[in-house]
Amino acid sequence: MVAVLAAWLAATRWNDMSALVDDLSPGLLVVLVAGSCLLLIPNAAFWTLALRSLGEHPRYGTVLHASARALLTRYVPGGIWYAAGRGTLLKRHGVSVAASATVGGLELALGAPVAIVVGAVLLAASGAVDPWVGVGAVVVLLAVLSLGGSLVGRLVAWWARRRGGEAAAIPPTTTLFRLVAVLVGYWLAIGTLFWAYLEVVGSTATGWG
Repeated sequence: MVAVLAAWLAATRWNDMSALVDDLSPGLLVVLVAGSCLLLIPNAAFWTLALRSLGEHPRYGTVLHASARALLTRYVPGGIWYAAGRGTLLKRHGVSVAASATVGGLELALGAPVAIVVGAVLLAASGAVDPWVGVGAVVVLLAVLSLGGSLVGRLVAWWARRRGGEAAAIPPTTTLFRLVAVLVGYWLAIGTLFWAYLEVVGSTATGWG
């Protein structure tokens, strides 16, 4: 799919793409690409911490390597293939399918809410929205983590069934808070990269249309 999209852009927007690249600093482009690859580090940390809380014993390097090898499956339609591909690779290292399905479910259940909260806090900090929006988002997230363990459990079980397996036990609340802390760092890194991207290519990209 990535190759098809690249071919389509080259065929239909070649002049625009050439102008975009011509106006950019190669050094800054290299930094942005390298920075996007570094997002694998907190993502693999999330998976390692979650798997260990479920009784598995993967090495961080093993999870990071599996994450990198399965990365292209992120762009396959369906939304489950990256977690499924990573789980398949980790199975070769003794990680159970149920544990991988549970971690994939946790990533799904926690990832979007954390992203929304981080976005709300950043918008509040920049003055784009009222401060109470950021504070309220944090309070709601903390309340869900503290009191809504059953909701998280149901989401994880649904994800496991979608992958054709049974979910393992849900990590304790203290581990959920640690996982959320990792995700906060992950989404802050994504936000920083997106801001840097807009700073580098924003003025050029506005000419597209």
